[in-house]
Parts: sequence; structure tokens; C-alpha cells
Amino acid sequence: MKKYKVLDLFAGCGGFSTGLSQVDGFDIVVANEVDASAARVYRDNHQDTLLVEGDITSNDTKESIISASKEKNVNLVVGGIPCQAFSMSGKRDENDPRGQLYKDYFQIIETLQPEIAIIENVKGLLSMKHNGTNVLELWMTMFNNLGYKCDYRLMKASEYGAPQHRERVIIIAVKEGNINWPIKTHNETNYVTVKDAIDDLKDISEDKPWSHTFRVYKNDPTVPEKIVNCQFGKSYSGFGEANHKCDPNKPSPTVKENHGAVFTHYEAGRHMTPRELARLQTFPDNFIFNVGKGQAFKQIGNAVPPLLGKVIGESILTMEKSADEA
Repeated sequence: MKKYKVLDLFAGCGGFSTGLSQVDGFDIVVANEVDASAARVYRDNHQDTLLVEGDITSNDTKESIISASKEKNVNLVVGGIPCQAFSMSGKRDENDPRGQLYKDYFQIIETLQPEIAIIENVKGLLSMKHNGTNVLELWMTMFNNLGYKCDYRLMKASEYGAPQHRERVIIIAVKEGNINWPIKTHNETNYVTVKDAIDDLKDISEDKPWSHTFRVYKNDPTVPEKIVNCQFGKSYSGFGEANHKCDPNKPSPTVKENHGAVFTHYEAGRHMTPRELARLQTFPDNFIFNVGKGQAFKQIGNAVPPLLGKVIGESILTMEKSADEA
């Protein structure tokens, strides 16, 4: 079986790396992340990966990524290009510098010429324009111009077994062969629910090293009662997605940082802990967030669900098998 040597760009705390590493045949050898807190968590959980910490727009950082990737024979590149400029919940400003980082991604692809390249991004990418051109079409054309065949899908995490209705655009580009996509395994009849994912945590004691940390409501001690009395799918504070109370018998909405106003628990009369949100994101329990609670919320909300990375990795192996049989 072919071994893929992976470079993970814009790696965050390592959701995509975690998912791919759960599939035999993938070795995450190099990663890049600019945020020091996310880099710390990545390093703690991927100790065998060379992490190049720094700004990808810096020539020195870019050269370090390229040099390390060549030395380690990288043949697959993944990248969750920062999505703030494309997100439906953001300003969608085409001049946002975070919307220019795709150029650095493609410079690295052009230099390394990996066999396979993958981009993950928010649903808003489908309608985002840059200088009058649809960004998705632009990226597909850029792949084509570099000699890649490419395709995209809007993947909903709940349809592959995650307890969360998170939708993400995935682009896969290949030098040779056909592109296979993961087969959907779940729907309304067998979704993994919020309760399936976290019910065993509702009564256990606080465990700070494991990020099962509880909020203290000093400023408003009535919040727990407000949460208990709030209907499923609503917010006790009345602000849209902030403080959303999850229905235990459905997958959750998209896990976001929400500046700490994260989901509230369906039964316990409190906000969910970082560990519970990590469960909804399909992080394994041995993944440690050795940072403060606010940073943990941010990194969990920004991450690629590891399960999506895993099923994409498994689909890549079926592509390789198909090529062998051809």
C-alpha cells in the first residue's frame, strides 16, 4: 500500500492531521501554523510531526516549509485556508488579507507538485467572489493550470457519523487517476446525536487538565435556571447562535467559538465544556488542549472535524486501489 507523506498547512490545533493519522497509510510529516497557542496544542498532540511555526506569507517561513517538505518527500498537501474572509457570518470582504492566503498555498503546491492536494473551507466559499470572480472557480482553475484534475463537494459532517451538522467545502486535486469521494453513511434515520456523543460526561466532576471545565456564573447566578428553562434549539440570551441549547436527540449545529457563548447543555443547566465540544467535533479523548478555556473554545471551533479528515483519507486510499486495479 502506498504511503502518503502529508504537509498540513494552516493546521490549527490539528483536526485534519488527527483524522488522517487515524488511517493506515498516512504519515503527517510537516505542518505549519501561525497562531502560537494553536501551535502549542498541535505540537503536544503530534509530537512526531515537524511543525514550522510562523506566518506563511513570510519568505523565510515559506522556505522552511518547502525545504522540510522536500526533505521528507511530501506527496500530499492539505490546507484549511483561513475562512474568515469567506464565512457567511463574517463581512465577506474580498480585500481581507486572510482572503489572500490561498496564493501562498498555491505557491507551495506549484513548488512541491504533490500527487494530491486538498483544500477545506466554509460553505460561504461557494458564493464568495474576488475581483468579480467566484473564488471556488478561481481555485479550481489554478489547480488545472498546475496540471491537476480537481473536483469539490459540500460535505456535511453529520452524514459521515459526526454528531454535528457542520458543512464544509472540500476540494480534491490529483495529478493522476480518478477522484473518489466518501460514501455517506448517516441520515435522519441514524444520525449520531449530541446525547450519543456526550451524555456520559454530564454528571462527572470537573477535570481541568482534560478540558472538562465548568463556567462559573458569578455575575448572574440565574443563568443555570435560564438554561434549564430554555427550549431546545433556542438561546436563553436571545442572540441567535450564541448560547444555543442543543437538542439531545439530533446532531448539533456547527460548533463555533462564539466568543465563549458556546452551546448550552440539554440537561445540566450550564454551558458545554471544551471537552464536550471536542466530542461534537470528533476529537479523540486523548487529544489534549493544554491552554486556557477561551483558547480551547477557539481552537475547537476553528478545527476540521477529525472524522472528516479520516473519511477523506479512506477515500484517497480507494483511489489508489482503483489505480492499481486499472
